[in-house]
Amino acid sequence: MLRLITQAPWYVTNQTLHRDLRITPVREIFKEKAEAHRKTLSTHPNSLMGTLTTQSSTRRLRRKWTFDAIK
Repeated sequence: MLRLITQAPWYVTNQTLHRDLRITPVREIFKEKAEAHRKTLSTHPNSLMGTLTTQSSTRRLRRKWTFDAIK
């Protein structure tokens, strides 16, 4: 979207666009929000909410979990 908005040519990298426009990449924002969400869940008054932050040892279909981004 940044490329379309700025009408940047194809050879300008996404990293350059983000740096020049001073826009945080979506991946960085997602990490920050996931970390804040995990902290909120761990301090939630309802004890059942804290269990949402723990992952089971069995994973199916190689799906990624929200809290995997934090690592």
